[in-house]
Amino acid sequence: PVAAAAWFIACEFMNPQLFPYYQGVTLYQLPRFFLVTTIGGVPLVSFQLILWNMLLAALIERTVDGRPRFDRGWLRAAGVSAALLVFSLAVSHVRLNAIEVAEATADTVRVALVQTNQTVAKRRAMQARSRTATLDDYLDLSWETLKKDPDIDVFVWPEGALRGGPQTRSNSRLRKFVKETGKEVWTGGTEQLRSGEGYESFNRAYRVHGAGEFPKPYAKTILLPFGEFMPFEDFLPILKKIKGVGDFTPGDGAEVVETPLGDFCFLICYEAIRHEYVRDGVRQGATLLVNITYDAWFGDSACLTQHLMLSAVQAGEYGVPLVRAATTGITASVDTRGQILAETDPFVRTVLVTDVKKVRLPTFYGRVGDWFAYGCVLAGLGFIIADLRRRSPTSASPAA
Repeated sequence: PVAAAAWFIACEFMNPQLFPYYQGVTLYQLPRFFLVTTIGGVPLVSFQLILWNMLLAALIERTVDGRPRFDRGWLRAAGVSAALLVFSLAVSHVRLNAIEVAEATADTVRVALVQTNQTVAKRRAMQARSRTATLDDYLDLSWETLKKDPDIDVFVWPEGALRGGPQTRSNSRLRKFVKETGKEVWTGGTEQLRSGEGYESFNRAYRVHGAGEFPKPYAKTILLPFGEFMPFEDFLPILKKIKGVGDFTPGDGAEVVETPLGDFCFLICYEAIRHEYVRDGVRQGATLLVNITYDAWFGDSACLTQHLMLSAVQAGEYGVPLVRAATTGITASVDTRGQILAETDPFVRTVLVTDVKKVRLPTFYGRVGDWFAYGCVLAGLGFIIADLRRRSPTSASPAA
């Protein structure tokens, strides 16, 4: 059973996935067990799930005449499983206590996560009517929310809320909003810049504050294949003729934005589910993860929940809170435990106002990385080599 579990984790971890979903993610809202991920990541949880199932399968296999036989191999595997369970519960207990102590004295930031519910069809209609229609929609909803709750510190608008950068004339109302209210706006937009004889397109994120200033914008680094670029188009130029696929230029990697409200890291769309990329941002000192996304493309499907699930996992693994603004939902606030504190219903026009505790508790997994998963890969290779040696003619016993 232990070998089967290790081999499963090796295959799951080494298999290239566009949306990396691991078995252990299913327990992400059970912090009393799941926070063992702060040591070994989600693979350590997946390993235990598979091991429990393998133990049950092996026990059924060893049942004769309705009576199970607990042989030495099965008992050893059960002992490993019990030890890991106790370890997971103990680590999670210590982690939860540390978070509770840190939260007791932590400062908070009041964040307004704006969800305008601009579906694909609605957005196209708005943009056809006026260049500033989508921006006006965000501003109207933000003004309305601010009148009800003047203590808001920052507004987070989703990916692609702006057309062009904050410096453009069409976005002057955004700069005016920030200047008049004294609030910050963290948001995203698409921008084209002249490059040589042509233009380069970027999916960017901006922090707009003060008198409408915005420091160096962040450019999305992990672009979505078939959505923001066409794979292999350099080798097959004919692929460039396919319509509907963007041609964006990737950024230079994760970056931490330093602000009086905390040092945060932008994660655009599915960058928030790429563990190695999130880890890079946390290692740079991020105290908050800000995920902005446009999930209307998923329609009314389970992908909305799965995208949120895979993003929320990062907060627990790396010990920093996460806020998420999605144009059509699901918008959510996630604490340092990885627990979803509040979330919106999809396809509604609303604003989620949440108080984020500024708690940053670095984890062993964040420092070391996927040591457990690589250990399973090595173990799997070891099992193959051992089996080949056992089956080789030279290892057979000589005839009597």
